[in-house]
Amino acid sequence: MFGGGRGPASPQKVTVILSSGEVIAGTLKRQDDFDISMYDAQGNYHSWPRDSVKVQLEDKLAGHRDLLPKYTDRDMHNLTAYLVTLK
Repeated sequence: MFGGGRGPASPQKVTVILSSGEVIAGTLKRQDDFDISMYDAQGNYHSWPRDSVKVQLEDKLAGHRDLLPKYTDRDMHNLTAYLVTLK
């Protein structure tokens, strides 16, 4: 599997919380508006209707998003100006 043309995409981690409170974590297999499926840490396949579980997907860009409010317009301008010099 490839992500955005930048090499192999690593599997997205997912945590599913069942209505019973049971938590199952693993690797996302497929997700759409109706169902979610995953493989748990032991390699077992699971699938549920989306409206019957709570889903928490790993956000691989969270660290980058957390930094955005810390940068000023001047910081972004200076960084862009520097990057242009690297051509």
